[in-house]
Parts: sequence; structure tokens; C-alpha cells
Amino acid sequence: MSDEYTQDEQNLPPPRFTIHIILDDFPIDVQIVGSAKRLRNALKSLREIGAVAPAAARQARTERIREAPICPYHGPMKESTKRPGTWYCSHKMGDGSYCKERA
Repeated sequence: MSDEYTQDEQNLPPPRFTIHIILDDFPIDVQIVGSAKRLRNALKSLREIGAVAPAAARQARTERIREAPICPYHGPMKESTKRPGTWYCSHKMGDGSYCKERA
């Protein structure tokens, strides 16, 4: 009976793992086919190039929001991508114009 188990085991396809990561703010799905050792090696390589799990990326974003200056009208400001280190409020005022608060 143990021979049958070994034969069945040999006919199984290799395990397939899907990893969801964030790399340079882009969500990416990576598929790994093979053993758990191969999966561990892939995770190590992904970390070395700066990939993070989506939950870690969300946590980092939440921490940035906590550090964000507060607009007196609309709450936390957004960090500028055009001028790193500066912040702006992205909301509109009651008259339809954009808020002019900056930090």
C-alpha cells in the first residue's frame, strides 16, 4: 500500500504558490512553482529588491498619513509627488475651488 502512495505522489503536479507584493508602489502577483524551499528563496530575493507585502505597504501608508500635516478644513493633507517633502490639501472648498492649504 505504501508503494501506491508513492506512485500517486509522483503523479501530482508540483505545488504552485501565488505571492501578492507591492514593488515601487505597484501591486504585483508572483507565481512560484516548486518546493517550499524554492518559495523561501523567492521571498528572500523579493525582499532584497524592496518588495513588501500589501499589508506592510498599507501600514506604511497609514503611518505616513498619521505624520501628515492637518488641513484646518479637511483633515490630513497629501504628500506632493512633484515636490517631495511638501504637503497639500486635495479637497474642494464650498465654492468649488480647490483648497489652497499647503505645508
